Parts: sequence; C-alpha cells; structure tokens
Amino acid sequence: MRTKALFLQNGFLSLLVVILGLALFVVIFLSFALLFVGKSSKARQTASQPQVAVSQNIPPTPAYNELVSKARSKGTIPIIVGLKVDFHPEGELPNLQAVEKQRMAIAKAQDTLLNKLSPYKVTSIKKLKYIPYLAVTVDAAGLSYLSSSPDITHIEEDLTLSPK
Repeated sequence: MRTKALFLQNGFLSLLVVILGLALFVVIFLSFALLFVGKSSKARQTASQPQVAVSQNIPPTPAYNELVSKARSKGTIPIIVGLKVDFHPEGELPNLQAVEKQRMAIAKAQDTLLNKLSPYKVTSIKKLKYIPYLAVTVDAAGLSYLSSSPDITHIEEDLTLSPK
C-alpha cells in the first residue's frame, strides 16, 4: 500500500514538473514571438513613414540630408512643414472665439513663413486651415532655410503612400 501511495505521489510530482515545464516553454515562446512581432511592425512603420527633419538646434539627420539631395537632383521637392503655433484640437477649445483665434494664428504663421520664403523657389502652396502645417514644393536653398528657421517644428517629405 505504501509503495502504491509513493508511486502515486511520484507520478503526481512528475506530472506537475511536466506541466510547469510546458508552462515555462509557452511563456518563453510567447515572449520571443511578441518581441519579434513588435520589431517587425516597428520596422514596417519606420519604412512607411515619410522622411523627417527636425528644425533648429538639432543636427541634420540622414533623412534630412536625403531630402536635400533629392531637392538638388530634381530641382525641387514637395514637403510638409510643421509651424510653430500654439495648437490644440478644435474640439478641446472652449468656444468658437478660441477656434477662430487659433485659425487666425495658423493663417498668420503660414503667411509669415511664405513671405520669408519669397527669395526661394516655392511652388504648389497648400495652406491647411485647421492644423499648423503648410505643404509646399521648395528648392534646396529653401529647404536649407527652413531647416534653420525658428518658425517651424519639423519638415517631412510630402509623399503619396498607397494602402497596403
């Protein structure tokens, strides 16, 4: 009887060890799977994002240098420029007057920047009414000016992306 109880006890312990081993394997496998999926989706996001250069006090990035190279080789390059304007989504603004005030600040910042860009080759100007951005096509000299301008927050290449 005693051997039977000992056998049952050893069998239970063996089963418990096997179950814990399998659970540990599943946890490790899922950890690696999540790590791989996270890296690959981040790589896909990075590959599909437009090239960005951050203005002022930050050295030019490889993406910015590529924008300048494209502008030089093609003559001009379409870009989207983020303007330095105090901005809040319109739904978060307290009233219609605040909405109008923000829209006027955006329009003024756009006009000011366009006036400063007048010495450069600037075409295809698209003013965005509700957000502090401006889409333009500029030459390399204009792009260089924008990269050092305190009036902007960033520069992106204006790309047409197709759905995946």
